[in-house]
Amino acid sequence: MTSEKMAKLARQHLSRMVEHLLAHSSEEGVENIKTLAISLANNGELRKNVAFLIRDFCAEHLRPEIRKFAGMMEVKLLKHDPAWGQSWKGGTMEFHLSRMVVIVEELQQAVAEKHQVGLKAADLANHAMMIADIAGELEDV
Repeated sequence: MTSEKMAKLARQHLSRMVEHLLAHSSEEGVENIKTLAISLANNGELRKNVAFLIRDFCAEHLRPEIRKFAGMMEVKLLKHDPAWGQSWKGGTMEFHLSRMVVIVEELQQAVAEKHQVGLKAADLANHAMMIADIAGELEDV
């Protein structure tokens, strides 16, 4: 990941963290946040480490629904591994967008029939993940 992308991601993570802390902080807490923000602005290595910390924290504190849905996504990927594996890495974002259009229709049908809604939703999410991966936005911070 380029240093520009890394810096942007660190700013995004920091902004979210600061918003949360400000909403739940005392006056002393606000001063600590300002000190942290100034330190981060002046230290690229510190920004990188904070981004890793936030990423790891998020991975360990996923909501139960996200964990279950991620499991459904993996089930869909495993089903296609023998034939496709990680072939999406050589694909195009446009291909996956076109697949998503088809899958949205299939998801609408599944919702109407109340049958395999979760798996169709997971299939849709997998193609969104593939697009993000091809775009290089799932690389380590």
